[in-house]
Amino acid sequence: MLLPIPVATTMPNFTRLINSSRLLSGIILAALPVTARCQVVPPAPTTLPSPLTLQAAITIALRQQPQVYIARDQITQASGQKLQAQSQYYPTLTPRYQFQSRQQTFIGVPANTFSTPATTNQTTLVQGGGLAVSLNQNLFDGGAREAANSQARRAVDAADFGSLNTRQATILTVTQDYYQILLAQDLVKVAQVQVARYQQAVELAQAQIAAGTLAAKNVYQAQSDLANAQVTLLQNQNQRQLASAALKNALGVATNAPVEPAPLAAGDQLPPIPDAGPPLTLDAALTAAYVLRPDLRQQQAVVESQNAAVQLAKRQAGLTVRGDYALTYQATNDLGARGTDSQISLTGSYPLFDAGNVRGAVRIGQAQRDQARNQLELIRQQIRLDVESAVGTRATNLQEAQLAQAAITAAQVNFDAAVAARREGIGTLLDITIAQTTLTQSENQYVTAIYNFYTADAQLQRALGQNDVGFR
Repeated sequence: MLLPIPVATTMPNFTRLINSSRLLSGIILAALPVTARCQVVPPAPTTLPSPLTLQAAITIALRQQPQVYIARDQITQASGQKLQAQSQYYPTLTPRYQFQSRQQTFIGVPANTFSTPATTNQTTLVQGGGLAVSLNQNLFDGGAREAANSQARRAVDAADFGSLNTRQATILTVTQDYYQILLAQDLVKVAQVQVARYQQAVELAQAQIAAGTLAAKNVYQAQSDLANAQVTLLQNQNQRQLASAALKNALGVATNAPVEPAPLAAGDQLPPIPDAGPPLTLDAALTAAYVLRPDLRQQQAVVESQNAAVQLAKRQAGLTVRGDYALTYQATNDLGARGTDSQISLTGSYPLFDAGNVRGAVRIGQAQRDQARNQLELIRQQIRLDVESAVGTRATNLQEAQLAQAAITAAQVNFDAAVAARREGIGTLLDITIAQTTLTQSENQYVTAIYNFYTADAQLQRALGQNDVGFR
């Protein structure tokens, strides 16, 4: 409690007050712990590397994403609570200075005379202060400190795994958005080639009409196909812009320029078949996931923390015994004695009747622990679903890409043959249209399967808890 400094005070008392305050300030400053530096998101960059690699994109996101910093703040908070719990094992040393100014006025005090009885007013001013240092140490508390510290340690573990889980979720989001841009970019390539082919068909029809080998009405179908291909091109270009905006948001950058990812193939070439690596069985994947998944380990730490909370609540609901030691040294005292005062106290208590307060606390703790256990089982089931889905989807997308590649080869031969036949006056524009549609469909399926494979591979790495290995 802060005491007011009197306006009217004698110089000796004021000097002692200043000296004692300086001593007290020095003791307090020396005892204060170093404060943890606050972690805030740095200013968003306005430029991005061009071309932007996936590794660079992930690095930027881990540096700029607010969710990453929120997770770190949760670690700092849990660490502070752990420090508070650990402090219960150690003694507390508390210096205290108290200054007081007391003025008393007595009315009607008998005067010390031998004449007629008379009275007077008497005023007394008492000023002074004293510096005392208190040492307190808890000797025994029936295991409450152990339970509180166990709960705090598990909370730190949960925050650590939670931060790792946030990092992995950020990496997955960036990876998915990155491949979405590449997918949209390659679909634009396919649409551009499709437009060029339909333009070629229109020019071929117009040449044959001019030569008198084709009726004029046949050009309208080719022009309609060309217009539809141009619409598809515009749609794919818009999808690329949307994917670029989504990736910039995931990166936490502030720029109007579109993202230029590093392509998987140069020029107009489509990306090659990815290297799938050695096969991974479902059993091996599940075994790895149950060991590495940070959200599972986070929830396991939460369950252990809730177990400690239940134990603490049970101790508080029963007989509690506490032993304390206190030592006070009165260093200076203008108004009283100086010296030491020490005591050892042993306190036992039992909540004989509290209208169900402590029993309610135990039930709450048990319910929270059971909820944490059920959530743990739910995460286990979700992990199995994630792994099984990712393994199957990844394998399927690879097979789709391989089949689509074979379909492109066959469709390209068929399209070239249809164009050649039409030039010779054997085939029809309908043959070219059908062949062109088949070729474009095969190319779209191939490109989509390629990037679906990379996305499924990223989801599998996330499901295994391994997608941040290169960023730790």
